[in-house]
Amino acid sequence: MRNKEQIKKSMREFYETSAGYLTHLKSKNDQSFQDYVSFVQKYAKTGAKILDLGCGNGLSSYLLNKKGFDATWC
Repeated sequence: MRNKEQIKKSMREFYETSAGYLTHLKSKNDQSFQDYVSFVQKYAKTGAKILDLGCGNGLSSYLLNKKGFDATWC
């Protein structure tokens, strides 16, 4: 069984090197991410703590942090 650090390393390598994932990410435009950020802004108070699971490269969490949320990604 792999430990937590091995799993994190494996996931990081996938997101940094996967041609399929990178192609999918490049197909998204800025509006795709802005729709998500707008949705969160509608239902969560600025400054709220948000755990963004399955966030890929963390771009949505980055954008949420810029809007005043305490977003963490893993």
